[in-house]
Amino acid sequence: MGTLLLLLLLPHPGALADADFVARTCNNTAHPDACRSLLGSDPRSPNATTVLALANIGLDAAGGNARDSAGTMHELSDGKYAGTTEGDALLQCAQVYGNAVEDLDGAREPLNSGAYGDASLLVSGAEDAGGACERAFADRGVGSVVSDVDQRMAEQCGVAWDLIDLLDV
Repeated sequence: MGTLLLLLLLPHPGALADADFVARTCNNTAHPDACRSLLGSDPRSPNATTVLALANIGLDAAGGNARDSAGTMHELSDGKYAGTTEGDALLQCAQVYGNAVEDLDGAREPLNSGAYGDASLLVSGAEDAGGACERAFADRGVGSVVSDVDQRMAEQCGVAWDLIDLLDV
C-alpha cells in the first residue's frame, strides 16, 4: 500500500517527457526564453506532442493578445484619452490590431493544411502591428502610451512565427 501511494506521488514519466518536448522545441527557436514563457502559460502545452500543436498554441496566444490589445486601445481612446492626440493614435492602433487579429485568425487554415509559408506571412504581418502602433504616436509627435503592449505583441507573434518556421523545413 505504501509503495502504491509513493508511485502515485511521483511525477508521471510521460508528463516529464512532454515538458522536455516543449523545452527542446523552444531551444530550437530564435527566442527560446520567450517561447518557454508563452507555452508555459498555456495548460495545453504539456500535452502537446507535435510542433504543429505548439504552433497552434502560439498562434492562439498571439491572437488572444491582439484581440485583447485592440479592445484595450479602443477603450483608452474613448476613455482616458478621448479627444486627445494620444486618443487619435490609439484609435489607429486599435484598427491596426484589429487587422492583426484577422491575420492571426487567417493563419490557422494554412498552418493546419501545411502551407507554412502562407501562415508565416500572415503572422509576420500581424507582428508589425506593434511597430505600426508606435509610428502612429511618433507621427503625431507624442509618446506612446502602449509601448509595453506593442512589445508584447511583437514577442508573441515572434514566438508563433518561430514555431511555424520549425515546421517549414
